[in-house]
Amino acid sequence: MRKLVPTSVAALVCVSLAVTSGLASEYTLKIFGNANMDEVIDEADIEYMRGIIEETNEVTELADANYDGVVNQDDITQIELIIAGEETELTLIDGNDRVVTVPRPIERVVSISPEAIRIMMALREVNKLVAKPLHATQYIFDMYPAAFPESEELPVVEEDNPEFILSVDPDVIFMYSPSSDRADLLQEKTGIPVISHKWLPTWDSTFSTMELVGNVLGNEDDAESLITYCNEKLDEVAETIPMIDENEKPTVFFISRIEGDTILTHAHYDSVGIAGGRLVTKDLPASPQPGGTVWVSVENFIDWNPDIILVARSSETPTTSVEDILSDPRFQTIDAVMNRNVYYTISGFTYWMNDCPRSLIEVLTMANTFYPNEFNGVDIETTGNEIFERFYSVEGYWTELGNKLDLI
Repeated sequence: MRKLVPTSVAALVCVSLAVTSGLASEYTLKIFGNANMDEVIDEADIEYMRGIIEETNEVTELADANYDGVVNQDDITQIELIIAGEETELTLIDGNDRVVTVPRPIERVVSISPEAIRIMMALREVNKLVAKPLHATQYIFDMYPAAFPESEELPVVEEDNPEFILSVDPDVIFMYSPSSDRADLLQEKTGIPVISHKWLPTWDSTFSTMELVGNVLGNEDDAESLITYCNEKLDEVAETIPMIDENEKPTVFFISRIEGDTILTHAHYDSVGIAGGRLVTKDLPASPQPGGTVWVSVENFIDWNPDIILVARSSETPTTSVEDILSDPRFQTIDAVMNRNVYYTISGFTYWMNDCPRSLIEVLTMANTFYPNEFNGVDIETTGNEIFERFYSVEGYWTELGNKLDLI
């Protein structure tokens, strides 16, 4: 049967407790055929469909399993095929609430989304990739060459080149889009199903994309396993953080880069809250910018007066360095600067990242920074290597990356 683990990290952020499956009743598997609107397609959906046909149950949004505009016996047949894994088509709702029908099986994939490629790597499905986006080389394949050496042979695809996309004959296209417009346009130009997802610095967003990619590729079990693994690692951090009042937690400001009198930061960054910190920008409106970034003034930064400053570092030469912050005369009254509590962070949720193993390690290192006494015995290097191996089958990668970026 098709089942996905509902996420509950949002609850963890609020109360700093372990991740649980407490939101199970609120999660809906967005595949047509999930007639009873729960988290799984199974025999219960067939029974619910019989009730719809007999007019004892209400028609639900996902009841039209074969998506032909009519709810009848044919939909029961489609649900039976889905349960058996024998459907020839599957209709679902993507990350931008678009209804998309994909063929079965999926053998050839074009992804304009680096995040979807990373998930394909973790699901051991990346061999289906027939073209890669420009950013994938720098931010994925150059980083993890051992994970998919065949990437060197893949052609580079651009979103505005539908002719090329058609030439490589994909079954489906993955893309990032903050709204449905771009995905609709590309699907119209190519006639190929386009699955779009949003990109936010939250675990809910990451898990939703994992679920979506797993559903499309017919690899729901591995997607479920991956989400469970992430939740277990987040649990380990949450269970080590001391149970203290919210107002006693350290205040944190996240810096992507500084340009003159403005700072690129995040209005929301789940990992800070999970690690037991209070993000001072959390009350800012959500940003439509990629990755949820937002520009704020230097004056606001100074007024927030954070206890800890985290500086994004995804390369050997960061755009803004820790030393830049510590030496800037404008910042000398900020508590974090006066106490020299300014640190690099691996920035797993920034720019073209949304890189789950980096984000898991980031939560662990943040927690160690916020609560060093509680995490004194935690071997972050060993755990980091284990995490990368789980996702990308690359041994010892955190040791290599962490040393390169001065994070170990």
